[in-house]
Amino acid sequence: IITNPIIQTHKYYLIAGSFLEEENANRMFSKLKKWGYDAEILKNNKRIRVSYSEYATRENALIALNEIRKNNPSAWLLTQ
Repeated sequence: IITNPIIQTHKYYLIAGSFLEEENANRMFSKLKKWGYDAEILKNNKRIRVSYSEYATRENALIALNEIRKNNPSAWLLTQ
């Protein structure tokens, strides 16, 4: 019997900020959109994270993170 292997796929997000208040997250989201990023808001329990963009591979996310950290040293990578 041949079974299909389970392949786990992840999404990689470059996080610009993590907030408790939605108003602050919305402000960051608007700035990123204005600067041309494909920003997203990610809600997780009490935290609201704002990402610059989403990546399909870890390698591409790390390349982009290195560039973003030139302007935002506190940016970080979230894997989901």
